[in-house]
Amino acid sequence: MINTLREFRFSYFLVTLMFLSCGVQQNETNKSENYKELQKIVRSGSFKIENEWAYTQRGNNINLVGNPNYIEFKNDSVFMYLPYFGVRQIGGNYGGTGDGAINFTGKPQKLQIKEIPTKNRIELTFECRNKTETYQLYINLDGSLKANTNINSSKLESISYRGDIINNQ
Repeated sequence: MINTLREFRFSYFLVTLMFLSCGVQQNETNKSENYKELQKIVRSGSFKIENEWAYTQRGNNINLVGNPNYIEFKNDSVFMYLPYFGVRQIGGNYGGTGDGAINFTGKPQKLQIKEIPTKNRIELTFECRNKTETYQLYINLDGSLKANTNINSSKLESISYRGDIINNQ
């Protein structure tokens, strides 16, 4: 009876271990496939980020659902409109738009794209300059098609955004 109970426990342990390892393998496979999809989207040069949240330096989290906002990449150009919530360091209107947004249309400068397959992540860094400001953007794209964007400005407090990657193809 004791041997049978031991054999049952051992068998149960092996079966459980087998199911867990299959789940981990499937999860790793899914991550790899998601990362390949992310690579394909970024390499196409045509995708959009729509944010759900803005995070200010003062610790406020602002829900952006229903508010127009985007960072769109088309070929070699960037189209950006992001609501801004924070403190302006130097006088004037926000982003040159007068509506409190970070607004840019044009070619980014110093664009760098770094693929990090071991972390299922792609990092984008670049600068945008308009008539009145310079923005430095750091965007982390992950295999779950989520984006974290950090923006530093010559005249605004830093702000971060979290949102979704949308394939424009």
